[in-house]
Amino acid sequence: MEENSVGFNIEYERKKKLLKSLIEQLSKLIEEKDFFLNVKKVNIETKYMCSIGKYEMERMNLNFEIRALKKEISLRQSALNRGEVVSEEHIEQVMKEELRVWNEKVNAFSKQIKDAEIFMKLPKLSDEESKRFKSLYRKLIKLLHPDIHKCDERDKLLWQRVCEAYKNGDLEELENLMYLVENKNMDDLLYKQDGSIEDKVEKLKNLIFKCLDKIDKIKKVFPFTIEKEISNDQWVKDKIDEIQINNQLLKTYRDKLKVVLSEFK
Repeated sequence: MEENSVGFNIEYERKKKLLKSLIEQLSKLIEEKDFFLNVKKVNIETKYMCSIGKYEMERMNLNFEIRALKKEISLRQSALNRGEVVSEEHIEQVMKEELRVWNEKVNAFSKQIKDAEIFMKLPKLSDEESKRFKSLYRKLIKLLHPDIHKCDERDKLLWQRVCEAYKNGDLEELENLMYLVENKNMDDLLYKQDGSIEDKVEKLKNLIFKCLDKIDKIKKVFPFTIEKEISNDQWVKDKIDEIQINNQLLKTYRDKLKVVLSEFK
């Protein structure tokens, strides 16, 4: 009987060790994913907006002008084809709505550029602070993340604060939150989980697989596809040259459309 009990305890400890190992793996992957989305993405986009954004803005405005001119030409041509008198009031209403929608897009893009310029000037964490920041976040993931533990309302609110602090790069807030939960014991948390350890192990394995898949997909989309290039001065210069050449072609096309439109008036 005693041998069975010893064997059970050894097996239980083995499973608990595996569970802790999986939690450690998952916490690292969650931290990596969030680092990509909340830190690296912002840094890449900031570099892009500050170096190339204004040229993209010019291209956006030119594309709108072209779209608006083509729309008005189409409206006037359609009226003529039907043998109708062109309604200046109708055209004005349509073009006003086009302008409203486009202004929203341009204003949003302009705000991105301004935000990037502000972010570029903000003080950054030192290497030592960055290490501490990542370490704290990983520990808080292990203690509070809803995918890892069954959380009560207090834990959910704390986790929301953790996420907000991480997005804002607020090391002091993470320190404060760690102080609030540092009395949590991993063994106690494991003991309180619903279901068997086996079920928890399977759940964590699935979450690890999904997290790896998300990270892989994240790396394949903009702006991560230009992560290396955006730090290359020659690439940035070539990109700006490419956009400026394209903008010149758009200006030529826009001017031709203006001539076409003038013939309807």
